[in-house]
Order: sequence, then structure tokens, then C-alpha cells
Amino acid sequence: MAYVDLNPIRADICQHIEEQEFTSIYERIQQFKAKQDAHQVTKSELLPFERQFDSRQPHEIPFYFEEYLQLVDWTGRAIHDDKRGYIPTHQPKLLHELGIEQDSWLQLVSHFSRSFGSAAGSWEHLTME
Repeated sequence: MAYVDLNPIRADICQHIEEQEFTSIYERIQQFKAKQDAHQVTKSELLPFERQFDSRQPHEIPFYFEEYLQLVDWTGRAIHDDKRGYIPTHQPKLLHELGIEQDSWLQLVSHFSRSFGSAAGSWEHLTME
């Protein structure tokens, strides 16, 4: 999946992951931004990311979306002699670009139940119908 998501970068068609219109990572980032900006849930036909992977439920990708973004960002910055493109080192990390603080994210998921109990989100989101 990361190989396909990085194809436009490697072909030097673009330098930003979020500019790669015809990739699944582009669609996922657009959905993520829509949720952040408009507080709405968007329907997707892409498999969801779920760290608590259950082999009896094979319709999930077994890690967090943020972990996948970090992997793609890190891989895209590696320079390969046989490829034209890569993510430049001066470009901010994708997690930072999307406003995701890595340390905060790790703290949140490590102590989810202590932080949120049985529900997560703003009061407005939790009471929406």
C-alpha cells in the first residue's frame, strides 16, 4: 500500500503526499481533514485502520492511521538512486502538517480509557444526532 501511495513522489510528479490525487492516502487525508474541519464523518470504501486487529475480522489494517502516515512520510524521504523523486528534508513531517502531535497521540492511545472512559470527542460531537 505504501509503495503505491508513494509512486507519484518517486516518479517526481509531486513532493507532497497530500497532493497525490489518485492514491488511497490522498483520499484518507481528505477524509481526515474533513473530520477535523467540519466535524463530520465521511463514508469511505477503504479498509479502516484498527490497531486492535482481530484475525477473525480481516477487514481492517492492523495499525493506526497516524502510524501509516509516519511510515509513508519516513519512507518517502529516503533517496533512491534509481528513482527521480523523494520528499525533501526541508518539508515538514506529514503528522505535523496535519496537526497531529506524535507525543500527544502516543500518550492518548496509551492511556485512552483513563483519558476518556467509554467515549472520546468533544461534547458537541458526542451529543450530535
